[in-house]
Amino acid sequence: MKCPSCGKGPIRVTITRHPNEDVIVRYRRCEGCGHKFFSMEASLPADAVSWNGRDLTLLEEFRHPSWY
Repeated sequence: MKCPSCGKGPIRVTITRHPNEDVIVRYRRCEGCGHKFFSMEASLPADAVSWNGRDLTLLEEFRHPSWY
């Protein structure tokens, strides 16, 4: 993972939270520039994505409008 501010790293996870059983939120800090940001991991059903051998695509019904 690269820092969204400086484009470098290394990145350190400072806090990990589990707000519910399907989501993990990780608060991160760039050791290069000190920028703080978070990432979110969510579990999806197996049929929520399609793989054509080159690209992984999230199907339309699982997309959140603010992500695009």
